[in-house]
Amino acid sequence: MSTAEPIIAIYFSSPGVFDYPLNHEIYKKAYWLLCQELTARGGAPYIVRADSYDQQGYFSHSWQWDGQRLVEHVKPIRANVIFNRDDKNTIPRITDCAIINDPILDELCLDKLATARFFPDTSPPTEPAESFERFAAIAAAWGLEPDDRIVLKKNFLSGGQGIHVLPVRSVHTDLYADWRDVMVQTFCDSSGGIPGLVDGTHDLRVTLVDHAPITTMLRTPATGKLLSNVSQGGTEKWPSLAEIPSEALAMATAIDRRLAHFGNSIYSIDMVSTPYGYKLIELNSRPGFSDPDKFPEVKKYVTAAADLLVKVGKS
Repeated sequence: MSTAEPIIAIYFSSPGVFDYPLNHEIYKKAYWLLCQELTARGGAPYIVRADSYDQQGYFSHSWQWDGQRLVEHVKPIRANVIFNRDDKNTIPRITDCAIINDPILDELCLDKLATARFFPDTSPPTEPAESFERFAAIAAAWGLEPDDRIVLKKNFLSGGQGIHVLPVRSVHTDLYADWRDVMVQTFCDSSGGIPGLVDGTHDLRVTLVDHAPITTMLRTPATGKLLSNVSQGGTEKWPSLAEIPSEALAMATAIDRRLAHFGNSIYSIDMVSTPYGYKLIELNSRPGFSDPDKFPEVKKYVTAAADLLVKVGKS
């Protein structure tokens, strides 16, 4: 194990130092807290961006956290570990430096169809539907009536982009300009809520750090809507783990057992409560932070992430 100060490279997609996510005050607060926690544990945090990765952990350009602000660093740095926060899926497949997460786990989480096939017992039935005709054939095979709801998603997108929840009769050939990577799922009715936690439609996220549940986030859609994503107008709150039903945590633990061989990891499990039990909606290998001042649970996530990153960086 190395005793030197490990360099932790926090990777973002956009090229400018204060581009996304640091152009949003709530995210900036969370990442400043992360930098402080990394420094307190003996780590050296750097912000790296876009196409600055060379190889063997080297980045050609970065900004160093000096305890109060970011200072431009024009000489190459060699990271001991990379914290992948890419939001555009443009990061190269890095296998020559320690990275959170393992690229294979990252790819599984990004691919919603692969996730559903990897966890068929907990996922709603899911099929690729790369044309309107293929969609119609799947709906017929599933025995859906014209007024039954169905979910269509553009695989690999995030933030609720490319998702439609519609009656079968309302799906038409022009719903997507390009049907490539479209997938169809049976509708999971979460309108019954989670007793004692939420009434009505919802999405429950359990975030795991180093294979331990650390935090949960509960999202609910705007009035009259079905998508709970905050970017789609949904509302978030961060209940404590003690408030979460044991069935939900048991499902998260069972899913994680299937992923334990990936080693060090930070990822989340999105699920909903239905009349047929909890159902897995998707995995997220880059679960976001939120406002640590508004939601104290966010600090637990940040500090757990810092613990893992420094541990990996020193190994």
